[in-house]
Amino acid sequence: MLEFRNVSFTYENSEERVLDNVSFRINKGECVLLTGVSGSGKSTIVHLINGLIPTLYEGELSGEIFYNATNLRSINTYDIAKDIGYVSQDPRGHFFTTNTTSELVFAMENFGIPLEKMKKRYSAIVELLELEEIVNKNILYISSGERQKIAIGCSLTLMPKVIILDEPSSNLDFHMTKKLTILIEKLKNKGYTIIIAEHRIHYIQKLIDKVLIVDKGIVKEVTITDLKNSTELPLRSLDIFNLPLENISDKSGNMLLQLDNVSYSNILSQISTTINKGDIIGLIGSNGAGKTTLLRLLTDIIRPSNGKIINTVKPFLVMQDMDYQFFTESVLSEMRFGNEEVESDRINNLLEEIGLDQFKNKIPFELSGGQKQRLLIAIAAVSNVNLLMFDEPTSGLDYINMNKVSNILKNLSRENALIIATHDIEFLYKTCNRIIYLENKKIKKDFCLDNKNKSEVQEIFMNMGE
Repeated sequence: MLEFRNVSFTYENSEERVLDNVSFRINKGECVLLTGVSGSGKSTIVHLINGLIPTLYEGELSGEIFYNATNLRSINTYDIAKDIGYVSQDPRGHFFTTNTTSELVFAMENFGIPLEKMKKRYSAIVELLELEEIVNKNILYISSGERQKIAIGCSLTLMPKVIILDEPSSNLDFHMTKKLTILIEKLKNKGYTIIIAEHRIHYIQKLIDKVLIVDKGIVKEVTITDLKNSTELPLRSLDIFNLPLENISDKSGNMLLQLDNVSYSNILSQISTTINKGDIIGLIGSNGAGKTTLLRLLTDIIRPSNGKIINTVKPFLVMQDMDYQFFTESVLSEMRFGNEEVESDRINNLLEEIGLDQFKNKIPFELSGGQKQRLLIAIAAVSNVNLLMFDEPTSGLDYINMNKVSNILKNLSRENALIIATHDIEFLYKTCNRIIYLENKKIKKDFCLDNKNKSEVQEIFMNMGE
């Protein structure tokens, strides 16, 4: 169905080949995992399949790509879009309207699908993805996980034959990830060809027919069994709940911040807790539970409706929408922006530690999603603050870079407090020493993370959203 024959690609104004003589085949009805470290070429393969290269992203392309025995270059982008559905890692790039219902029908309207058929497809997608709570809402005011659900729904409305999902679980809570697994299984049983570019692979391991590992522009084909039996491949865990805790600590430092019966609109109600030096708090809860709202309250971006926040710290928030936090023309100047007093050696060492030293002169907006995430974490690390907050900091990170980020954050916690809103259980076990669980607008649980209550984390995630 899809075949790459000796494909190489170099982006415009670059001398480095992103793909080097790549050949592979994807058969009709297969569920294929596309994985590898950040920046290895996964997104390039995806953009070649959906026609964005070379239509949108220019560069030097050689070799041939076939779709149903037809050279993909001879097919109009308009026709590719009907047959090959695509959900990008950043759902914002999908949207053309500000209303969730309008967005779900937008593509169908543009392709002239009759009204009655449109209504049936819309209703089926809403039911399938459990979108009832977020239809007819302003897209700007729903959570990123909810946006991800809308983006997936939009890709299915045209009933494509091939579906590409780029990091589909990155913004989804555990409950919705389970729903995503069920959805992928349903689509597979209906004969769809599914390509999943993903780092977190535990939830789809039973559905994968073929694994394509991308490494430095080369593609190697293996099976999911190979991944289970290999100790050489630096990939995310297939058995997340049996991982050991790596940051058990009974230290209780000085209090840095206190929340006293804080409420905000109809999102959060009577939130009370203290944040202490040395805390690395895993802030967990379903999509829409109020995690991002709580982080914004702590940075004074928004003010409580009721209650008070006693804050003696300088906060720094790394947002999910990363592009909003870049202001300069290069990675190095971004690191120096507002941090002029920081020694050059510290900045250079940190860039090397997170694997961005070779991109010092690159424009931040041109980095991959995972690279942007690491850059912002490095900026937070050199900033003169003592409360650092991160909203889904591992959404685009592979195993190697997740480890690097985890080590950086654990080192930072010695003199600071960290709050990490996350759905990433593997990262949580590796990094956090305390859990705050939001449910029904309130803090449902707040406890230190150790081996005695580790099972409680699993119970929370397994029951989340039920």
